[in-house]
Amino acid sequence: MDTRQMEYIIQISEERSITKAAEKLFITQSALNQQLLRLEKELGAPLFHRSKIDMRPTEIGQVYLDNAREILRIKQRTYNLINDMTDAKKGRLSIGFTPGRGSEMFTHVYPAFHQAYPNVVVEPHELSVHRQQQMITQGNLDIGFQTLSERQRNDSEYIKLGEEEIFLLVPSIHPAAEHQKKNFFLTKLYVLTVGSLAFGKCLKTNIQVALGYHLLLAMHA
Repeated sequence: MDTRQMEYIIQISEERSITKAAEKLFITQSALNQQLLRLEKELGAPLFHRSKIDMRPTEIGQVYLDNAREILRIKQRTYNLINDMTDAKKGRLSIGFTPGRGSEMFTHVYPAFHQAYPNVVVEPHELSVHRQQQMITQGNLDIGFQTLSERQRNDSEYIKLGEEEIFLLVPSIHPAAEHQKKNFFLTKLYVLTVGSLAFGKCLKTNIQVALGYHLLLAMHA
């Protein structure tokens, strides 16, 4: 099987467009379309439902995509094992990190990693937590630096690097300072303000979940 062809078809599925997929793959739209048509002829069935809006996998197409992703994961694991066995300490490592906090974690550990493995080429990618999880599952990303709660985890393997608390800081003259023990007042205040703040998506989600919890406590107090 041609693993490059598999990567092409997976990219079409992710972009739902031959034009957009071709741009990401740095090949012409015509060349990518020919690859798809050649594979569909070989398999004897269409892999995508085509419309003016987008392209979606057929039932057979989804079977192909699921197995193609697994084959690519096996290929990557095999290469990693061989590199470990030869103790070459070289190769490529794709790393994802979120804007802000993720980049801080990455820059903190990278110098020590580079000193230990100078021949490993690190490919950093700034991605959301959700996108990192998708790419790791698909075998397109090796490691992701993420800040998330237990409920936001998927079936990937997670290694806890640390924990952190989130505090709300207000001036001493702010009304919230006088009512810090009244969950309902604080929850009402947070709900009004948190939506307009430029948090990362996961941090914002975690805060909203916490607010919902405190609101329930206040309502049943």
